[in-house]
Amino acid sequence: MEIHCERHREDPTRRYVTLRSRYGDSDRVFLLYSVKVKKDMEVKVMGLLIRKGTENDIKEMDTLMYEGDEHHIVNLPHKFRKSDESREEFIIDKLNDEESNIFVCECEGDIVGLIITRVMKTPDVSIFIPREFGWIENLIVKEKSRGLGIGKKLMDEAEDWLKSRGVKEIELNVYNFNKGAIALYEKLGYIDLSKKMIKKI
Repeated sequence: MEIHCERHREDPTRRYVTLRSRYGDSDRVFLLYSVKVKKDMEVKVMGLLIRKGTENDIKEMDTLMYEGDEHHIVNLPHKFRKSDESREEFIIDKLNDEESNIFVCECEGDIVGLIITRVMKTPDVSIFIPREFGWIENLIVKEKSRGLGIGKKLMDEAEDWLKSRGVKEIELNVYNFNKGAIALYEKLGYIDLSKKMIKKI
């Protein structure tokens, strides 16, 4: 069992003590207990379970992905528009894809976070050195559950799975407006690889 104490990102007067025990080698599931210690010593215990997503989670994952889309629509309304189209078919494809994996964070029976990752290969173009690399397609945490370290735990689990597949590097894409996500990725050791630019004419 591992014990970690982490500072709350939004309130430096609080700490989250995480007790982690891993079991089930095939599914690589682990249980988290986050203990919130407030300044007045009031303690609230919240059980979090990080596990592989299943077909039973599809509707909740679809709802969570919709929330992630809304975040982009609000911040980039010239680029994204509201859509009521279900993501269920996309999720099912990922669940059935051997090169992909979905991990979810469950809190008191509700899915409050998810990460979708996959193993990618470089394009078959002569200038590229052939290699496999990990790709983070989606990382979403419910707004009410942010600040608990869920995003980091999901990223750690995705990284562990990609390592087990022999991957040596992980890439991802993030928009400049998403300051919280950028801060998380930088804290985890991610650095800029390229810059996509835009100009209105």
